[in-house]
Amino acid sequence: MTTHRDRPVNVLIVDDNLEFLAAAAQWLEIQPSTRLAGTARDGAEAIAAVARCAPDLVLMEAFMPVRDGFEATRILKGGAGAPIVIVLSVSEGVAMEHEARAAGADGFLPKSEFAARLPGLIRDLMGQET
Repeated sequence: MTTHRDRPVNVLIVDDNLEFLAAAAQWLEIQPSTRLAGTARDGAEAIAAVARCAPDLVLMEAFMPVRDGFEATRILKGGAGAPIVIVLSVSEGVAMEHEARAAGADGFLPKSEFAARLPGLIRDLMGQET
């Protein structure tokens, strides 16, 4: 997509690591191009939160208890009006990116590159000015 959006991107962050969840939420809240729509701690909570919050974008940790990010991504992307999903992980590499894409994710982002690459991914995936 290459269209400019007139409003911030509503983002749901899904991660079982409370420290990362808090840091990512804080980072998103200070970005002019994003708005924190909500948080979830596992894939099952993520599916419920998407129904409740209707985010534009979901940042989904790959490995979580209850329902992992890959399974939650498959479920979300299988429905009508699915949000953009970017899978996050501390693991890096082509194999992780391939697994994320196979689950239906629109992108993959190593957590080590979160702040450096997320604005560009948002711009590329949503046509958002960052």
